[in-house]
Amino acid sequence: MVLAVGELGCVDGGCGISADEDGFPYGQLPVAQVGQPSRDAPRRNEHHLLRMKRLLLSRHLSFIAAAVSLAVPVFWAHAQSPTVIQGRTIQLTIASGTSPFASSGVYRFLPSGVDSVYALVPISGSIAASIGTHTYSKTGADTARLSMVDSGAGGLTANCTFNTPSSGTYTLTSTASPGGSQAGTFVLYAGASPTSLAGITVIVTITSGEFPFATWGSYRFLPTASGTYNLIILSGTGQNSSGTYSYSQNSAYTGVVSFNDSIVGQGLTYQLSFDTPTTGTVFLHKSGSTGYQTGVFSMTTPAVPPSITTNPLSQTVSVGANVTFSVNVSGTAPLSYQWQRNGANLTGETNSTLTLRTVASSQAGSYAVVVSNAAGSVPSLPATLTVNPVGVAPSITTQPKGQTVSAGSSVTFSVSATGTAPLNYQWQKNGVNIVGATNSILALNAVTSDQAGNYTVIVSNAASSVPSQAAVLSVTARSSRFQSIRMLGDGSAELTLEVETGRSYSIDASTDLKNWSELGGFLSTDTVRKELDTSAKASVRRYYRLRGPSGPTAPTITRQPQSQDATAGDTVTFTVEATGTLPLSYQWRHNGVDLAGKTGAALTLARVVRGQAGNYTVVVRNSAGSVVSDIAALTVEPGGN
Repeated sequence: MVLAVGELGCVDGGCGISADEDGFPYGQLPVAQVGQPSRDAPRRNEHHLLRMKRLLLSRHLSFIAAAVSLAVPVFWAHAQSPTVIQGRTIQLTIASGTSPFASSGVYRFLPSGVDSVYALVPISGSIAASIGTHTYSKTGADTARLSMVDSGAGGLTANCTFNTPSSGTYTLTSTASPGGSQAGTFVLYAGASPTSLAGITVIVTITSGEFPFATWGSYRFLPTASGTYNLIILSGTGQNSSGTYSYSQNSAYTGVVSFNDSIVGQGLTYQLSFDTPTTGTVFLHKSGSTGYQTGVFSMTTPAVPPSITTNPLSQTVSVGANVTFSVNVSGTAPLSYQWQRNGANLTGETNSTLTLRTVASSQAGSYAVVVSNAAGSVPSLPATLTVNPVGVAPSITTQPKGQTVSAGSSVTFSVSATGTAPLNYQWQKNGVNIVGATNSILALNAVTSDQAGNYTVIVSNAASSVPSQAAVLSVTARSSRFQSIRMLGDGSAELTLEVETGRSYSIDASTDLKNWSELGGFLSTDTVRKELDTSAKASVRRYYRLRGPSGPTAPTITRQPQSQDATAGDTVTFTVEATGTLPLSYQWRHNGVDLAGKTGAALTLARVVRGQAGNYTVVVRNSAGSVVSDIAALTVEPGGN
């Protein structure tokens, strides 16, 4: 930092002391300025004491000292006073002094954003409301001056020093009462103003003034997107009215509403100054009139009423079936639902879905839901539930037939049945469901001996179910042999083998039929396999033998799922551990019925209900077979209040 010095000159036997560029008279000890680090004062004092010593040496000495560069930098952190206040609310708190206002209290200065008019609004203390005209000027980096001609106090000047961009201290003096002054602190509000008022509800509470509305009370200002508004009196002696308006965001913190009212007349202006994005102060006056009014306001965005985007759909089911109706809705949350049957509310059915379990014919009818929120309610279109009586149970007319085939062959089982449609099919092998086998025909391609067993199918409809007779599949092993051996041009031997698909084999080689060494093993993926013996090129005579087939290992459960006790709402997890040839597949069951999609080694039930209590098992299977776990019982107790 560089400190510059000025010049001392003596005239008529007297010495005048000019100021340095920082504004301090030479020979006078400076005080720390607002925003300057206090550590600067000792350096400034040392600078001026040095100059005073030089003055004592010679009254007629005229000099200009060179600038001195300080090694340690000093940081200046001035707050910024705004260039304009343009309608922003200033709240002032009196700290000292009795004139021109009360000795204590809080009041707000509400400047117009369109002209020089302002209003003073008392917040606390014995300060009287008033109105006047004002000018604002920025006098320094962190200072400003507010000059006022007040209807009550006369000429006033407020000199403001900003400690932050939105707060600081002030001194208020009166030209009407010389010597009268007051000091205190101020806050310049800076809530974000909206770009539009359309659809926003503005509630105004009057704090001072008599014109153009009542002297006290509150009202609701309801602007629309089309430029019209309604004014609804909430309290006080005003009258409901309507009119046209325009709104402009004249700064980041303020907005101006110009409107023509059906009762009060034309030329009205609201100056909105925001403390927060939804609250602030309002200054209302009419062009060409001295009447005014002030108040505080709050804004709310009204809720969007519910709108149904997807209505519940009509359904036709048989007695005993489960039915679910659902609705999709847009609108401001929270949304509430009330399902109805034939226009009467269904007790407790207050969710977005309605589930009816094991329906009876008496539950047929028209179902609808009424969706509500704070803005209104809307009914859905009705959905008709038709409940047919139980149909004819299925009866198998053609049973699946047993077959004996060679490994690698294709097999087809089929069944024919009558009964009320739709008919459902589930094929099983040795009593275990075959995943995805849900048609009247079961096709097995390239079968292996592992697929031999008893095949049945369960045919069902809404009325009942019936199992078929067992169809026995016998699979004879395919002979495994060398089909051909030939020498290749590089001296290696190509071995072609006939094998059984999906089985494991190994090949041994020998030069004397006594000592055998294993060339390698493989898992067959087809009925013909080619292997290469690259070491044959070094032998004059070579013998080969094929060992196998050996099949995969069936699964064995090493850790059974465990029974558990739970409370409604808990999360429950069953687990199983098993060994066997990979891959292993899992199918969890509840009371003997497969659980859709529950095909992992762990079964997790979130927020259990009492209806989920019962016996849980899991079927573990691979290509070699399957195994069913022990039963794990789940007990679910009612939850607490």
